[in-house]
Amino acid sequence: MELEKIHQKIVVMDNSRYMVGSFNWLSSWRATNPGEIGYQDNRTMVYSGPEVGKMIEDELKYISSREKEFRV
Repeated sequence: MELEKIHQKIVVMDNSRYMVGSFNWLSSWRATNPGEIGYQDNRTMVYSGPEVGKMIEDELKYISSREKEFRV
C-alpha cells in the first residue's frame, strides 16, 4: 500500500487503545532542543475508552480512501 502525503504511525492495542502520530518511536537518536540539528517537533496521541473501536474503524476507512495503486 502506498499513500500520498500522510506521515503517521498507528498502533492499535486489543481494540482498547489507539495511538497515532508522527513520532518515530524506534529511532535510536533524537535531538531534543529546538534549534538543534535534527530536531523535529513530532507528537503522538494516545486514545482509550469505549469509543476507540469506532475511531480505529474511521481511521482505517480514511486510509483506505487515500490508497493508490503501488507500482514498482
